[in-house]
Amino acid sequence: MTMRAALLALALSLGVTATSHGQPRPLFQDQEPDIPTVRVPAVPDIVVRELHAPTADAAGAGSATDLSDGWGDTSPEMVMAALNRLPPEPLSRRARDLQVALLQLPTPESQPPGALLDLRLRQLIRLGQTAEARSLADEAGFSALRTPTLAPAAAGLALAEGNDHDACELARHGDGFTPGLGEINLFCAIRQGDLDTALVLFNALGETDSLRTQPFAALAAVALGFGTVQEVEWSAPAQPVDLALTEHLQIPVPDEALASASHAALRRVAQDPVSSPSLRAQARAWIATLEGRPTTVGPQADRLRAIGDPSERARAVVALWQSTEDPAARLDLLPQLAPLVAAIAPRVALAPEAPTLAAILVAAGEEGAALTWFDMLETQRQGGRDAADRTAVLMILAGLIDPSRMPASPAGLYDPVDAAWLAAGLAGQGIELSAPWQRIRHDPGPATAGAPALDLARGLVDLESQDPAVFARGLAALVEQDHAMDARAIASNMVVARLHA
Repeated sequence: MTMRAALLALALSLGVTATSHGQPRPLFQDQEPDIPTVRVPAVPDIVVRELHAPTADAAGAGSATDLSDGWGDTSPEMVMAALNRLPPEPLSRRARDLQVALLQLPTPESQPPGALLDLRLRQLIRLGQTAEARSLADEAGFSALRTPTLAPAAAGLALAEGNDHDACELARHGDGFTPGLGEINLFCAIRQGDLDTALVLFNALGETDSLRTQPFAALAAVALGFGTVQEVEWSAPAQPVDLALTEHLQIPVPDEALASASHAALRRVAQDPVSSPSLRAQARAWIATLEGRPTTVGPQADRLRAIGDPSERARAVVALWQSTEDPAARLDLLPQLAPLVAAIAPRVALAPEAPTLAAILVAAGEEGAALTWFDMLETQRQGGRDAADRTAVLMILAGLIDPSRMPASPAGLYDPVDAAWLAAGLAGQGIELSAPWQRIRHDPGPATAGAPALDLARGLVDLESQDPAVFARGLAALVEQDHAMDARAIASNMVVARLHA
């Protein structure tokens, strides 16, 4: 058998044969191969959409004010404008609490991304709410805080917390033209011992009016070797960066520095283990005063407490309150005065002072003690009917007695300005007023309706108005957003602080 025949026989035994071109073909061309049929189900078209990761602006608790819809579909530009109009330090503690809660709400994405979170962080730091600011910063994440948009605020937060190392690391990522960042960079250069760079920054910031003369520039001059400690003044509000530089230079912080220090600076001192215990205690007392929390610490409280006779002490409190005409100054005094007044039992001899004493207690939220003074006037009727009527208005304002006890007219009880403020506080809460009370009011126009958070922000701005009618509109906005109890507390606090008598 030839080789060709042998190969052909082998091919036949394997079930294949060769064509003239050497390509394999089936042996039996008249039979279809037995291949099973596989049915493939139809697959619907798949639409692929780009996933958008939450931006830093979305950081926030979201439920802090019970505003389930938050900012809704409000545009980033409107949110920015509304937040920028918020008061730097609300007069009322309740208004302040609502503002802090509002700043914790997530916002829509801004341009550049993170700009709205930056604004919220800076406002929380200014209010001394470093814990709330830290929560937002941590939620935004490590990378977001190291963008030019957020790095300056994050560095300021770290300084307020006493974390100077992180502040300097964050400041490197910020835009050098951001207000306040230049001073932080100058502090960091001094802290790192790079005095050549520090001197260049000092001169550059001075030429662009970006350097506060006192106390920061004076402290920096000490660090750079051409200034003295005696040239440092603390009359201007101290900032966290001032205290950081003071600590680096090992210069004691004088007590007077705390009197005008920013809220954020006070937070730094209050939790700084390097500061003396007495200085930390003073910082905590000042924080309590700024936030309207009851405390008897202060020179006025010490002076009044030294008066042994309760009746004389009560009269001294009334004289001090009436001689202090500025509402903000009165509210600053309130934490010192209210505990002293609450400790004085009502007595007939103090009937002429009773309306003012009750007003102080109402403003401070000491409702039970305030009510005892009204009860005394109602039962004893000492000092004439007017004293009981005037106090009754305050009790209705605070929600302590039924509005049916409301005097028919303010005439003879309050001057027109005081009457207008009382009418605003009552009407803003939805309390119906008689015609004589209504006539002293004017209509400021309705508030523009928007998302719940936007309406609340507008209401908080209205509460700071010097116009009683606008103030009433702010109270009504709070009531509309289910904050009726807050509206009552704010009306009691802020209206009483504005009364002349």
